[in-house]
Amino acid sequence: MAIADFTPNNTPYKPLIAARDGSNFTYESLHNRVPHILTDVINDFYASVQRATDPAAVAEGKALTGLLSKLKHEMVTDKSLTPLEEDGIGDISVWNRWLDLYFPTATWYTTPFLTWETY
Repeated sequence: MAIADFTPNNTPYKPLIAARDGSNFTYESLHNRVPHILTDVINDFYASVQRATDPAAVAEGKALTGLLSKLKHEMVTDKSLTPLEEDGIGDISVWNRWLDLYFPTATWYTTPFLTWETY
């Protein structure tokens, strides 16, 4: 039997895992692990901005620090996932359509783990 011919039968249903339960890895990741990582990144950006001498680098560093701080705040306060900002490259429009179609009212704690982990 070729792999292309394989179709699983009676695939078990598994509910989407979200952090709202408060008792699983997803909750622990969203509540503790990811905010800690973001705090480390924000602190590193801040320190780099303090050492920078190029005005363009300072402005970009401050902007990135602000965006990361906003993301962390939205995450830990269970805000809605906001549409990603279009930058003209990549598949941002696909992500935004997908979020709007499947999770139009989702918050960080109600969105399935795999969605916010890759967001």
